[in-house]
Amino acid sequence: MKKLFFVSLTIIIFILFTSSIFFFRKQEKHIVRIGYLPIAACLPYFIGDEMGYFTEENLEVKPIRFETSQQQMDALLQGQIDVITSTATAIGLLVQEKSPNQFKVFGVNTNGTKNALDVLIVKKDSNIKSVKDLKSKKVGSFPGIQALTLLKKYFRENGLDPDKDVQIQEMKQDLHLQALDSGQVDAVLTYEPNATIGRQKGISRILVSGPFAIVTVDPAPTGIFAVSKSYIDKNPQAVKRLIEAFNKSMEYANNNQPEARKILPKFFPIEENIATDMPLPRFDYLQTLDKEAFQKLADVLFTEGILKNRIEVNSFLFD
Repeated sequence: MKKLFFVSLTIIIFILFTSSIFFFRKQEKHIVRIGYLPIAACLPYFIGDEMGYFTEENLEVKPIRFETSQQQMDALLQGQIDVITSTATAIGLLVQEKSPNQFKVFGVNTNGTKNALDVLIVKKDSNIKSVKDLKSKKVGSFPGIQALTLLKKYFRENGLDPDKDVQIQEMKQDLHLQALDSGQVDAVLTYEPNATIGRQKGISRILVSGPFAIVTVDPAPTGIFAVSKSYIDKNPQAVKRLIEAFNKSMEYANNNQPEARKILPKFFPIEENIATDMPLPRFDYLQTLDKEAFQKLADVLFTEGILKNRIEVNSFLFD
């Protein structure tokens, strides 16, 4: 009888001990530093924070705002952040070419001619009717190699020499409408929500919707979500939880747009009527990602000379 008692007691202690280990491991909280841009394409991060998806996965998020994709990527490579959101795909491919395996992509944002986030806009009362009318004009552009390369490609395919026929000026996103309204530029390649803000306030109108998709693939995976290799190595379980949280956020963004739009004004200055009116990107995680479209965009960047070598996109996807 005593033997049976001690055996039972041992089993109970073992169960309690292993359960406690599982409990404390599950409750272990990891800090993750997430970089973001003040654009709609970073919506999954905003949703994850607002809906508590990161908290549910025992992640403590430290958000850090950036103004350009290059700034985000530099911070990731220097160990200042762990995750990048909607960084320009071209920036990611360049890093993969020059110094591979620094990060792994777990999602993308796509946009095309039907839900254009990249738009070429002019003043509402401008006499510019087509892209050909931009000859000898000043054109502002979102900064960065991807925007500049694809904008130049769009000009060339429409009969303009981007190095001779137009004057392109890179400028921060929040200066685009001001520069257009003041006459500093005659047109500007900008990202949403600027086009919607300009239209609603009577400042601008769209000249071309989705020029990037027009010259690459429609829709185009123009932004990547990725986690640094160092964070993966140090926190493999936390990374799985991180990706699960982002997957939930991406699904929510795709399937609950009216609710998702209400979250945008909480994370960067945008009026609610703008958020409810502007187009939103589609977000794809690894299981829904169109790898063929992703590869086609990479091949275009190779053809344009941004990449010196053809990159296989599978090489930097999370596995």
